[in-house]
Amino acid sequence: MSPWPWWTASLVILIDFSLLIVSGLCFGFGFSAWPERPDPGAVAIIGKWSIVGRVFLYGCFFFYCRSIGVNRAKLGWTVDRAAGRAFLRCVAIGFPGFVLLCTAFVVIARLTGNPAAIQAPISADTGFGWLVVFAGVLPFVEEPMYRGIVHPTMRAHMGSWGAIVAGGFLFGALHHVYGIALHHCWGYAIAGMILAWIYERTGSLVFPWLIHVTANAATFALCRHPAFFEWLRGD
Repeated sequence: MSPWPWWTASLVILIDFSLLIVSGLCFGFGFSAWPERPDPGAVAIIGKWSIVGRVFLYGCFFFYCRSIGVNRAKLGWTVDRAAGRAFLRCVAIGFPGFVLLCTAFVVIARLTGNPAAIQAPISADTGFGWLVVFAGVLPFVEEPMYRGIVHPTMRAHMGSWGAIVAGGFLFGALHHVYGIALHHCWGYAIAGMILAWIYERTGSLVFPWLIHVTANAATFALCRHPAFFEWLRGD
């Protein structure tokens, strides 16, 4: 059973999406795609990703939980040996599968005459301040909300695999609100499913958070080398 009431997931999704959409529209972002319309860092932190608002939201939730006696174990921020072994098995299965999936996407895009689909998700001239946002703040906010609260609530009504799949599509939709083009959000949906699967197998938020941080940092590093994506496209 979920440690949270049935309405918790809906409330978290509603508040988070509303916060992102309202703050984004107030600062003039709308649903513009990142590569075509880079955003100034300070404004995007307030608007497009609403880092300030979301950190405040999670902070209120965290201190509320502490005030009613909810410990770290219930919040998912614990690690034990069994969880560690489960995580290593997830990596052994998931990493080769992820590489194979990415390779298949590149091959299909080139064979179907659509190499333009292979592009960096963020601008190559993005400053290093974004690394703090990508690898530091976003995973810390997204994992507790979408894996720690939303996933267990959905699992209580959909079962484990139903929650993994539904949570993945929700994660893809979240990135569309960030400004990612809709036809690219399938990759984020799959990433959300992988993160939920890791959380399901380990029972700890630490491991999906660790993978999320690593993946975002690696993406940031790769996007600063446009030649890599040109090579993938065959330019």
